[in-house]
Amino acid sequence: MSRELSQIPAPQAPRPFNFPRFERFHLRNGLEVWYVRHEKLPLLSLQLVIMSGALHDPAGLEGTATFLADMLEEGTEEHDAETFTLLLENKGIQFGASADFNGSYLSMNTLSDHAPEALRLLAAALITPRFAEEDMERLRKIRVGHRRRMADMPDKVAAQVLAREIYPGHRYRLPAMGRLEQNSRLTLDDLRAFYKKHYTPGNATLVVVGDLPREEITVLLEETLGPWRESGRRFELPPVSRTPENFQLHLVHRPGAQQAEIRLGHGGIDRHEADYFSALLANEILGGYFLSRLNMNLREEKGLTYGVDSRFALRRVPGPFYISAAVDSDKVTLALEEILKEVERMTREKVSTEELENARGYLSGVFPIAFETGAQIAAGLSNIALFDLEDDYYRNFRKQLERVTEEDVFNTARRRFKPQQMQVVVVADKEQVAASLEKKYPLKIHEIDVA
Repeated sequence: MSRELSQIPAPQAPRPFNFPRFERFHLRNGLEVWYVRHEKLPLLSLQLVIMSGALHDPAGLEGTATFLADMLEEGTEEHDAETFTLLLENKGIQFGASADFNGSYLSMNTLSDHAPEALRLLAAALITPRFAEEDMERLRKIRVGHRRRMADMPDKVAAQVLAREIYPGHRYRLPAMGRLEQNSRLTLDDLRAFYKKHYTPGNATLVVVGDLPREEITVLLEETLGPWRESGRRFELPPVSRTPENFQLHLVHRPGAQQAEIRLGHGGIDRHEADYFSALLANEILGGYFLSRLNMNLREEKGLTYGVDSRFALRRVPGPFYISAAVDSDKVTLALEEILKEVERMTREKVSTEELENARGYLSGVFPIAFETGAQIAAGLSNIALFDLEDDYYRNFRKQLERVTEEDVFNTARRRFKPQQMQVVVVADKEQVAASLEKKYPLKIHEIDVA
């Protein structure tokens, strides 16, 4: 017979974990390589990080970085997309290219026995990409379809409108893939220009994690990536944008919607700020995990939502802090009141020792799960490179959490949570929610426009 727990179990001591140490070396063309010997399985994981992404898109051509990354999966000068894919599949090699606001990435996972062939294919995709007009037009149609489908995805609509309102003059105001107007005007020459400027050894870091000895890896890399042209540099990032200082609620009309999608937020935090770790814990307590104040209030006590979430979007140029939830339309005003109440409470009252220890225990406990595989370790090292973190950042992660006190969390919450500056977005049927909302909040009504 099961019995109901009368209290939450106390956090247990986290299991031991040490993030692996890594070596740095350079290829003859200047490419910096970060190498970890990981002998758990006969696998090799690589991630090439280009230190330029959507933040470096030319003005008016937003979406260039992500479009270019998509094109790098379309084959090489020697092999079209179908042939290239078959060559990968025949050896069980996983290959992918992507880009976001922080950078651009080529990743590969393979059995160590297939490392020579895998690296040859990675090098071909990087150094001699296909760049065919027919591939670009096919991908353009896919991207157009994706943008148009967003109108039927209220969470995506809310996120995009929130970004536009928080960052009216910054690249962040538009999605990483741009909008239809930018995607329609991008040409192959635009992609080639971005590639030539940013895809250089001097603007990249290659992370390698696997069971092959460093000497063997070095020889393979020189043979395959060594011909990548020399030169290149790292590019400055756009400055942090000023965000609105006055509270505003934006209602996006979605006719017939039975639920309301809520997003609210403001400018966030730089990862190098002294109070970064206390901000992590403050966010966990507010809305970062199941036992958070927001979730206990809105889900467990009032039954307003299946879940509510808060987070700092960590980017090289500080991204937003935001809160998200989906509620029934007739409960949207109450839900918004409770969310803002909890944010305000974080700035007025110290958190309890129990709240802090639960949040600290959760972050410390889930931390090792993020680095169980070679690919996960490679991703962690990529973050160290992108954000210019200390080499021992992950080895000291738990120690940094342990140093945070209740007073630290309180001071950080007062500094980082700004309910009076919130930009609020509600995606709902205005006929169902506008009258209730405008009684309490300054209201702007918009039509859906995410193309």
